[in-house]
Amino acid sequence: MKWVALGIAATFAAIPRTADACGGGNYCGEGEPLPDFIGLRDVAVPADAALVIEHGVGSDVEAWSLGVVVRDGGGVAVPGRLQHRPGFSEIFWRPDTPWTSGARVRVDLSIELEPAAGIYPQCGPLAVSIDVDIVEPLGDRPAPRVDVIETVRVRTEDVLEARVCCDGALPVRSEFPGPGYGCTNEVQINHVDGACVIGRGQRMLDVQYRVGESPGIDVDDYLVRLVPDDGPDSIGGSGSSVTARLASPMCGRLEVLELGVGVVHSAEVCHGADLAEPLGPADLDVADDLAEQCAGEPYVCEVTDEAWDARRCRAWGAGPDSPHLPAPMPPGATPPFADGAGCSITPMDVDRSPGLLPLLLVLHRRPRRRP
Repeated sequence: MKWVALGIAATFAAIPRTADACGGGNYCGEGEPLPDFIGLRDVAVPADAALVIEHGVGSDVEAWSLGVVVRDGGGVAVPGRLQHRPGFSEIFWRPDTPWTSGARVRVDLSIELEPAAGIYPQCGPLAVSIDVDIVEPLGDRPAPRVDVIETVRVRTEDVLEARVCCDGALPVRSEFPGPGYGCTNEVQINHVDGACVIGRGQRMLDVQYRVGESPGIDVDDYLVRLVPDDGPDSIGGSGSSVTARLASPMCGRLEVLELGVGVVHSAEVCHGADLAEPLGPADLDVADDLAEQCAGEPYVCEVTDEAWDARRCRAWGAGPDSPHLPAPMPPGATPPFADGAGCSITPMDVDRSPGLLPLLLVLHRRPRRRP
């Protein structure tokens, strides 16, 4: 992100994420403003606080600029600067000299495309003007209390490797194009015979951090984010609570931004290392489901080319070194190629079937017209 102060007016330039082709977008008509929103969080701002700018920019454009101009009651521009805390959504504008309690200022906000973006050329700039009253200062406030709630759960996902089947079922994974250009493909897992259940999952730990209610604290005045030690991306940063879903133990830094004042409270945190059962792959208790749906013994197979490989199946619960089972079949089915049962298909060889070629010629001969 790049902040540029241009005299009294301030401009913020950024490169947000590109438009989502699947979402369809909110496209503006000729001369209409950009399909986003911009405003101030409060229209009554304490004398020792900053303006908190909320925006929806980034969902439908590739490059944009934000302009802020503040004028006092006489229409004179107030010098100030934009501020931003990395990882948090809100943008701040703070005057170079403190506000005066009881004053009223006019705030002009605008968003427009960077010329280099090359998209939505028909869209005009989005601009709003808001009157703001300056009220008594906040003064010193206690540090916020953050409540931490941990919840262990097992997440299931219908993938080939998680299934347990019986009675000849051999699942196959199929992928189909999504509903629009650039959309995520739809995935289906199907089988013809027998039955299958999801027998494996992932033991996860959900950790929720939220600013707690306490005297002198308004939870909406705070933004919470988590910065894991082993990952480049932070979690949260746009609300007074955030939930991390952990598949393995994690340590990181919890940050709480106090809006308006701009103070960041932080603490080191660790979760998931001292649980009774470790995080990671977990077997599910599906014995009753299998007993109800299966006539034969359940099994699992290795995956080859997006499908279960019938030549590499083992009894459910057996170790990886256990012997392979015969190819799974539905109850009562006759194994192919045994005692003459089944059929064998080979490529057609005309020389070995002398009577076949004349027959084909007869079938494909065009009838003659009768005179």
